[in-house]
Amino acid sequence: GLGDVYKRQALEIGAGAGLLTEELHKKITYHKYYANDLVEKSEYYVKKYIPNAVFEAGDFKRINYSQKFDLIISNAVFQWFENPEKIFLKCSSLLNTDGILAFSTFLPENFKEFYSITKLSLEYKTFSELQTMLQLHFEIISSEQFEYKMKFENPLQILAHMKLSLIHI
Repeated sequence: GLGDVYKRQALEIGAGAGLLTEELHKKITYHKYYANDLVEKSEYYVKKYIPNAVFEAGDFKRINYSQKFDLIISNAVFQWFENPEKIFLKCSSLLNTDGILAFSTFLPENFKEFYSITKLSLEYKTFSELQTMLQLHFEIISSEQFEYKMKFENPLQILAHMKLSLIHI
């Protein structure tokens, strides 16, 4: 559990344009909200939803937090880390007992059609590889893999979508 509501602390990794921040703010109660993103402009979006949030720009791998968290959450960020296992270890060390790590990431099937033509892709971990890494540091309460297919009329629409997906803010 997340314990006493007045002591809960949450950390969002890769807050970006604040889409997850906004949803969390509607659904959870916390004492202090911390957010991180590589891009400083992200602070504007985070504070738009949570004015008293503590924001730190920079590479999550290099930031040293002195406090522990009850919730660490992230959406579509972990695939950018070269070594997710190190990130999971760091998250584990930053969580209070019974703290929760919740995240989404992409798997090898992401942009597979694009990869088949260009041979350009991130080195995605498979679902089972991620689970194996996580089991070293966490009790997995829930994990889910799903596929969402998008259809495009022409190659320009694909490129436009990819550009929007890659623009951080």
